[in-house]
Amino acid sequence: MPNFTSIDRVKDAIRAPRIGKIHLGVMAKIVKDNKDVYYPKEVEYFVLPDELKPILGEKPTSIQIALHSNDIEEIIPYAYKQYRNGKLYCKGNGKEACRATGEPGIFEDIVCLGDDCPDYKVKDKKKKCSIRALFFVIIPKKSMTGVYQIDTGSWNSIVDIISFLGPLKEQFGRLTNLYKPGYVPLLTLSRHEIQTQGSGRKEKHFTMKIDCDLSSDEFSKMQDALSDPYLIAQRKKKAQDEINDLYNPGTPSSIKVDPDEIDDEFMGEEPYEGPQGEKSLASKIFLMVGEIVSINKTFGMGWLVSVIKETNENFSGDLEELHGMSEEVLKSIHEVVLDKKNELLKKSVPF
Repeated sequence: MPNFTSIDRVKDAIRAPRIGKIHLGVMAKIVKDNKDVYYPKEVEYFVLPDELKPILGEKPTSIQIALHSNDIEEIIPYAYKQYRNGKLYCKGNGKEACRATGEPGIFEDIVCLGDDCPDYKVKDKKKKCSIRALFFVIIPKKSMTGVYQIDTGSWNSIVDIISFLGPLKEQFGRLTNLYKPGYVPLLTLSRHEIQTQGSGRKEKHFTMKIDCDLSSDEFSKMQDALSDPYLIAQRKKKAQDEINDLYNPGTPSSIKVDPDEIDDEFMGEEPYEGPQGEKSLASKIFLMVGEIVSINKTFGMGWLVSVIKETNENFSGDLEELHGMSEEVLKSIHEVVLDKKNELLKKSVPF
């Protein structure tokens, strides 16, 4: 019987946990016909949730950030969007779109005309289709395990951020774990004042830009850290601490593991002790996969199943069979798992 370990629909829905939102404007008030009328007003600073103000200040114009993914489209997804009555009515990419049918939760596929769409050209902002983006950032001074969402409809902000991230990824080979020596975030997100004439007259706006203040000496140190045995060993120790917590819940370590982030199958796996109290090669493989999970959840027990199947064509998919396999087969599996762990450690070593 196959040992099913994942569902595609669930994997496709996996996302970074959102802690809260950072806004780019406030609700301003004017009096019209003897009534208070509120409207969104752009401001030159980041409007922070209460939990960030003691850390970043009341009205910061720049904040240090990190990124949760190496995929630019996961960091800042953007699309043509149209809302009606506060709900998403239509969403597209300039070629294809889905539009609400009027029935709750039901959308139909249509052709997206992009800038040529009549709804994109209308002046009524409540009915207008526009380009909208969600920018997800980590605030390291607050939390390394979740993201804050920043909504923007600024063409200049979207283009500037994406234009910055592309070359940055080319330079470092990734977008995650970018820190200066001393674990100082490499990236700073700032508000910048610009003058636009998109409406036919000069207007002042405050866009977002990412800055990277890195000297050549600091860059050299970061590159050296990729192959620094001490830093790699430090990362390895942290990963091992996580595994110790899993097998010994009463023993605290510097890193706390959220059980929801670890494969259920791995959580239920007991370490197998050899006759002299030494962990068997099979148990070492399980432990090593646990380390890998703590670095990159993509390579969990489902991945181990696929590795075993490539090595042993008679493998049924039941991981318990690993303990009964020959030493020769286990050594081959161990070598593949060890190579993957070393590869991920080298990519994720902190600076």
